[in-house]
Amino acid sequence: MKNLKGRNKRTNNLRKVIVKITKHPLFKNKLYGSLMIILGIVGTILTKDLTILIVCSLFGLPVIFAKKNVIV
Repeated sequence: MKNLKGRNKRTNNLRKVIVKITKHPLFKNKLYGSLMIILGIVGTILTKDLTILIVCSLFGLPVIFAKKNVIV
């Protein structure tokens, strides 16, 4: 019983952290920028051509490091 209460506290703390991260105003920027770069990596692996990764990085990196909301 004692172990179960400790686990519930940890999951509640984890939920609070996840909610705090997702409520950050620039979370969508970081999410979509990361997804764009991941898609570029997957495309590079499938086609064995770095052009896809370079183009996705050109759009993804500025979105990640933007100080303002780019994604509406």
